[in-house]
Amino acid sequence: MIVVFPSIIPNGYKAMALYPFIFVSEPKGTYVFKLLSKGLEYSKAVGRWERMIAHERVHHKQQKELLFIGFLLVYLYFHLRYGYRHNPMEKEAVHGRKKRFGWTEYI
Repeated sequence: MIVVFPSIIPNGYKAMALYPFIFVSEPKGTYVFKLLSKGLEYSKAVGRWERMIAHERVHHKQQKELLFIGFLLVYLYFHLRYGYRHNPMEKEAVHGRKKRFGWTEYI
């Protein structure tokens, strides 16, 4: 995993995984500082960063098991059919990876 900033991700997104990279909208220190300035305690702010990176690492695993191009095609299909929030691959990433092809449980 290689975390890259500044990144090429679209506005409104905090991170994007394209194996072996994770593109982030801002470096860890800036991300955590913004949360601290909103009143969040340090441990929770760092925890959010770590959850975001863990979420993107699930997408890395999905990309490896579907050989990247397959991931892009399947992800795009689900994105068009279900939207971002209900995309089975996003649901697996949000809930944490439990097994290979775990995203199929959310279809």
